[in-house]
Amino acid sequence: MECSVCFEMYNSSTKQPIVLECGHTLCKECIQDIMKKMKECPMDRESITKPLNQLKINYSLLEILSAIKSFNTNEETKTPKDNHKQVETIEEIHKLPQYLCCSKMHQMEYREETSTYYLIKFGTYNIFCDYCKSTWQGGSWHCNQCNFDICETCKSDQLKKECLEDDCDMKCWNEHQLYYYTNTVEFYSRKNEIIGYVKCQKCYFNITDSSYSCRICNFDLCLQCKNDIIMPKKQKCPNNHYLTYKFLAYRDYLICNNCDIKFTISSYSCINCNYNLCSSCFTSENLIQTLSEKCPSGHNLVYSDHQIQLYKALYNTEEFTCNSCGNKFITKKNYHCSPCEYDLCDNCYNILHKGMENGINKVCKRNHVLKYYHDSSIYYRGEVYCRICNKSRNKIGSFHCRKCQYDICIPCAGEFIL
Repeated sequence: MECSVCFEMYNSSTKQPIVLECGHTLCKECIQDIMKKMKECPMDRESITKPLNQLKINYSLLEILSAIKSFNTNEETKTPKDNHKQVETIEEIHKLPQYLCCSKMHQMEYREETSTYYLIKFGTYNIFCDYCKSTWQGGSWHCNQCNFDICETCKSDQLKKECLEDDCDMKCWNEHQLYYYTNTVEFYSRKNEIIGYVKCQKCYFNITDSSYSCRICNFDLCLQCKNDIIMPKKQKCPNNHYLTYKFLAYRDYLICNNCDIKFTISSYSCINCNYNLCSSCFTSENLIQTLSEKCPSGHNLVYSDHQIQLYKALYNTEEFTCNSCGNKFITKKNYHCSPCEYDLCDNCYNILHKGMENGINKVCKRNHVLKYYHDSSIYYRGEVYCRICNKSRNKIGSFHCRKCQYDICIPCAGEFIL
């Protein structure tokens, strides 16, 4: 909900959203500045022929902004009857324990208009429980800062008398407080991503009834391990999420993302990224190399032979196509993101790495410094047009001036590396 040129939020005064003849919307101030200089849309270079007073205001966008603002602010102008209902709701919220929080430990409140808010912001009425992964429509226990929601069933779990704030001084790997639950097995049977039995993250024994848990992170300790000051070993997936231990159900198997060996007993897994390590690799220090560079979707790239082995299994080939330069290669290892099937060759990765580290000796037409953005194709919602080679590519990042919509692809940036 911001202007694509100045990146400031639209409003009903100086930042009114104005629709150009080509269909793009920019704020009033930026259009005034553009019409003094080049008189063309910075998005598609279409000419602006009408004066500013003949261009239309995007009233639909203003209505959406107004609806979002009203959702985020307290209603202070209600009738006395409505105010009485609001006070009752606030009193009920204050009766809740302080640990009814989102993953970033913000206090949650009940919002009746969550479905309406999600329809405006994301285009769907569905609400997604961040604890048990169920979906529904209507209201929710909601953190407005993080768009974090839990359903009524999970809220009831959090309000059980057994979940006492001072009952356990231990925390999970993400520094969330552990609480005592008596319905551990029942909860994980609702959580559809959990495969197999519920296991203690320290001793790996079955948990059959109660546990000390962080339900946001799938972290559980049995009663016996609760008083042990030695925490389980920490290990992360390439996207920096902690792995949790699980026991595989009968006849289930997984393939280790590090050694590519099939295993059938237990796994150290990141459910969000579908990343799994066998017991041998979990205890080993020789894991695949995780890099700071990212794919267009924001996942950290890794350097290993895993993607090559994946292509061999899926497509019967060890050849991969570099998403940046478009050339095909056969090699033992490459730079890749497995969830997105995104690959870079050695040359493009080296240009990217040096360009991010030292910058490039190239500016846009208005002399703005170009910086590397991994999400350029997502920003343009499709193809990225390189101003050097005049080629369009999708699923790539670029050296980019976001204010002027000016891009150089990775291969062309090679000649400007410092």
